[in-house]
Parts: sequence; structure tokens; C-alpha cells
Amino acid sequence: MSVSHLIQILLPKEAGNGEPVSQAWFEGLLKELTGRFGGATSFVRAPAQGLWRSGGETERDNIARRGDDGPARA
Repeated sequence: MSVSHLIQILLPKEAGNGEPVSQAWFEGLLKELTGRFGGATSFVRAPAQGLWRSGGETERDNIARRGDDGPARA
């Protein structure tokens, strides 16, 4: 029986200046994860949001979720 792990990567959909991250960048990441780990699944829940405290202010990000659900590697 093989062991697999689910790894989730939460990525901002916008850069710090508010510009959207390009779809081509996300597609490149998906290809890289597939090449590295043997498979990857990408899905966007429109949109997820992340909040964090920074210097006394609350920062906000719209995020996309990317993950790898391939087999575990030793």
C-alpha cells in the first residue's frame, strides 16, 4: 500500500500593488508541480480571502488554492 499526502498551497491572486497574478503564472506553477511530484490539482474557490495583522493594520488577500495530491516521496 502506498502512502500519499495532501499538500495545500494558498497563493495570493493579486500582487502587493493590487495587480492580478496572471493565469499563465498559475498554469506554469501547475506544470512545475506536476513535473516535480507526478501530479497536481488546481481549483479556485472564487474568491477565498486571507487576513493577517501587519504593523497594527489588517491586511487582506484574495487567494487561490493549489495543491498536490500525489504519492509521498521518501
